[in-house]
Amino acid sequence: MDELDKYRVLWEETCWTCKTEDFNFQCTDELTPLDRFIGQDRALDAIRFGLEVDKPGYNLFVTGLTGTGKTSAIKAHLESIIEDMERQEKSKPPCDWCYAHNFDDPDRPFALRLPAGEGKSLRSRMTYILALLREEMPKVFKSEQFEAERREMEEKGRLTTQEIMGALEQDARSQGFAVQMNQTGVTIFPMVENRAMSPEEYQALEEEQRKSVDEVRNQLMQQTQETMAKVREAEKESWDLIHDHERSAAEHRVADIFRPTVNAYENVPEVNHYLRHLADNVLDHLNLFKDD
Repeated sequence: MDELDKYRVLWEETCWTCKTEDFNFQCTDELTPLDRFIGQDRALDAIRFGLEVDKPGYNLFVTGLTGTGKTSAIKAHLESIIEDMERQEKSKPPCDWCYAHNFDDPDRPFALRLPAGEGKSLRSRMTYILALLREEMPKVFKSEQFEAERREMEEKGRLTTQEIMGALEQDARSQGFAVQMNQTGVTIFPMVENRAMSPEEYQALEEEQRKSVDEVRNQLMQQTQETMAKVREAEKESWDLIHDHERSAAEHRVADIFRPTVNAYENVPEVNHYLRHLADNVLDHLNLFKDD
């Protein structure tokens, strides 16, 4: 006997035959179709992974031989996965919802969705932030450095206004007129012998003299209007400078006060947006946090 004969396989043994008597049905129509792949665990894991990517722009691409039933099997598997995900979602505790004031549009408050149980925590944090703002912000405006810088800005603005008005007064004086500021505005009147000309003295002037006085007065009135516009602009610039100084001084402290809460909700975009909105509003209304 050849040594290799012991490895020889008879042709009858090369084919496995399924015994029909082992089946408990007469026709495959009696069977429930499979809703999953057999031997495709990696493919199924990939499908589930793809479905769990909850971001726009991601898709699943499935390929395979035609007629293998992949479309119906995948559809059934997807439905099963979606049902599982929906059951898991329903089993989660409901989110907390908080309504927060919208300073830009008070009739449309912010609706903040938070993880379950976080609503009370946020309310507590906001109460603490408000208390801290009321305590800390007045200290910013009472510091010696801040007050010295503010006085310097105010003095600079006052000197600018005086310089503008001084130019008008000097020009008027050179033409024989005086400029007087009062609560109702600016009064311009002719001078005679270093004093205001009385109505009687004005009426006693020759017609040509009165006409000349009136012309100069009208010119000075026009010049006064232009000067007052410059004064208002200078005052606005001074106020803006002081306001920006206050905001700059307060900005760092406000950021410190809000930072712990911002960090706590960095993964909750709605809350993060609201906190930035609130911090900006605080900086826009610093007068609310100044001591009288």
